[in-house]
Amino acid sequence: MKTALIELRCPMCGAIFHKKSETLLLYGFESNDEARLRDGTFFTAHCPICGKESKILHNFLYIDKEHHFAILVKSRKDMVESDQELYARDAHLRKRYVSKVDEIPEKIRVLEDGLDDRVIEILKLKLLRQYQRKTPDVKNVIYHDSDRQSETLWFDILYTDREDIVGIEKISYDRILKQLPVDGMRFVEIDRDWALSQDR
Repeated sequence: MKTALIELRCPMCGAIFHKKSETLLLYGFESNDEARLRDGTFFTAHCPICGKESKILHNFLYIDKEHHFAILVKSRKDMVESDQELYARDAHLRKRYVSKVDEIPEKIRVLEDGLDDRVIEILKLKLLRQYQRKTPDVKNVIYHDSDRQSETLWFDILYTDREDIVGIEKISYDRILKQLPVDGMRFVEIDRDWALSQDR
């Protein structure tokens, strides 16, 4: 664990203020902070000027050696080559950038379940397109969890005014995984933009 005083800018009023926050978190050491990462409140801040609550991204590294992954949270403009030196010797760690605060809980679920997030993003894009052909009010698809017994992957379908859940047989996941190259040792951002780039 590593705590620092972080400078933040309120997205509502533009005020600059400071918040004490973790910049490094190791799996299994701070259960309260881990719970906040999972429920999406870790990056929540209250602006002392306008009083509004917002999710504000700041540089942060989460290491989970039990599940073999590292997540480096930072904006795309702040990503630099020297980031690749972090845990460079840990070849067994799947290394991921995340630049959107709302995607962190899902990324943790996917990687903790031992799944390749590249395949999950491709499946999400396929589901999004499939459901948007039926109804335009589908806004997003999010990985929910996996059922090993039934070999099913579950996804939340988010509509404008409701949610649904759909299961995909894991054999679909396995087929896509076989077509992908071996995951490299570098930090990369795997999200919808990445999935779209694979679809060209």
